[in-house]
Amino acid sequence: MLRLFRKPQPLALSDIDPSRIPRLTADELIRLLGQENRIRTIRRLAGLSPKDYEVYYTPAISRFLNMAQLRPASAADHHAGLGGLATHTLAVTESAMRGRKSAQLPQNADPIQIAAEEHIWTYAMFAAGLLHDAGKMITLTQLVNVANSPDHYRIQFLSLPYQMQTHVNTTLFYLLPEAGRSWLQQYPEILSQLVSYLSGDHYGWGMIGDITQRADGESVAQDRKTGGERKRLPHAPSTPMVERMMRALRKMIYDGDLKFNRNGGAGWVDGRNTYVVCGVAATKVKNALTDEGATDIPTDNTRLFDIWQDHAYIVPNDDKAIWNIKITADDYCHSFSMLKFRTTQIFHPSRRPRDFVGTIEILSHDVDVIEDVAETSIIQQRENVENPDPVVHESAPERSSAKTKQPEEAVAAAKAAKESKKDPGKSASTKADLPTPKSMESENVGKHFIQWVRSSLQDGRLSINNATAPVHILPEGVALVTPAIFKAYIKHHGFAASDDDEEEQTRMYKRLQGRVEKLRKNKKNRRQLNVHSVKIKNSNSLLKVFLFPHKVFYPDGPPQTNDMLTLSK
Repeated sequence: MLRLFRKPQPLALSDIDPSRIPRLTADELIRLLGQENRIRTIRRLAGLSPKDYEVYYTPAISRFLNMAQLRPASAADHHAGLGGLATHTLAVTESAMRGRKSAQLPQNADPIQIAAEEHIWTYAMFAAGLLHDAGKMITLTQLVNVANSPDHYRIQFLSLPYQMQTHVNTTLFYLLPEAGRSWLQQYPEILSQLVSYLSGDHYGWGMIGDITQRADGESVAQDRKTGGERKRLPHAPSTPMVERMMRALRKMIYDGDLKFNRNGGAGWVDGRNTYVVCGVAATKVKNALTDEGATDIPTDNTRLFDIWQDHAYIVPNDDKAIWNIKITADDYCHSFSMLKFRTTQIFHPSRRPRDFVGTIEILSHDVDVIEDVAETSIIQQRENVENPDPVVHESAPERSSAKTKQPEEAVAAAKAAKESKKDPGKSASTKADLPTPKSMESENVGKHFIQWVRSSLQDGRLSINNATAPVHILPEGVALVTPAIFKAYIKHHGFAASDDDEEEQTRMYKRLQGRVEKLRKNKKNRRQLNVHSVKIKNSNSLLKVFLFPHKVFYPDGPPQTNDMLTLSK
């Protein structure tokens, strides 16, 4: 009898039958997926009154969740289980809004404009996170009603082209309430960045795209670490091979594992096209996928080329995938079998190298070019030998100073390079990451600081060229704002016992600054001092910076310079 008065047990995700999934309200989905804290954080980050929050934010979240239900975010890549799309979307939205709080937007604006537009930039970042994968509800899955049970559904996977998702994202603007859409319409620049991001236009998405893309990558990486792809639905198809290949290629480029526009590089950039050495592209991608545990990778390189060509990721040469290309620079000349990618398909705009300064000549099909083994050996040679300290050319693009090597010499050089690695005395540096120093007294703390700045710039943890950025790109080099950049390193690694102890902070950053000076990698001013002054346009203020050659942090060429700053002579 007492059972009649017991409260029903709350629904658990593990109890749901994938062939008979209940339709839930937005509030029920939030509870089921354990997203209550995240919703509270989004409310706090919005910074609006409770009344305004209910007008602009709550309807958007509710509409999205009502449409998403328990769809996965992918078939087999990340957040592949029930509720994956909602969980991933809310995680990206929260992270993007956090990232927005540390950026002064619009960039390079005066304080009055920044304060006036504070809430609309936050709302745009919210919209970018909420809608960034919304197109998958049209292109990846559809909800099919279960017979004789209108309150239940099953998830059916679709086979539409992956690229279609970004085209569809902007058609779901109606998920934002009319008040929110009207608000965005009053700010064309902000709306333009938002639309560019949702439609996949790297060159137009600005800070909205940069911050949200970083949040997206963090959420995906975190889920992969916890095995989110293994929670895939029983009937989910595997991720298409071409998507995994492109993801691996883009990651290697983003991480700096493939070098461009240099002797011994993997590719050369020529405006809207980028040529990549065939053997290197195939070998590196296969190795990367094997390291992820893939067992279905074609062993024949030609098959990989065909997959790229069949899905229009490479530009065909008549009906063939391969181009015979001659690369000529001032100090080297090589001919390769190469694949021709669209530059925008493989590079993030913030990592896009400058165009190659030299000539790229298309050769006929019957011209003999370097075999894959020689191509790979040239790349391997560059990876194994230590790069000397860069020579800075103030008025010319930076290039390798290595002499031209013939193909047969390259193979021998690669072998010699491997032998030199066995002798510690022949190399002062290693490609392996330095371990984090145990304290500021460590001899390696200066080198580790340089490594940390480089990796943080690569993955976007350190912002550049905005009003609060600790790093700025100047024509003369990379400027690290002091003491901000040194304090950021100390805080990130928890070397200071307390963030509030100014005396200890000062002592530590001066110690770190001294360690970095001893490396002699930075450029001194006319008076042979380490600290430079930088003038801010339309202001009497000065920044104090350490100046490094571009190549220390951007071996493939720096991003666009900050024209709001001028180095004092």
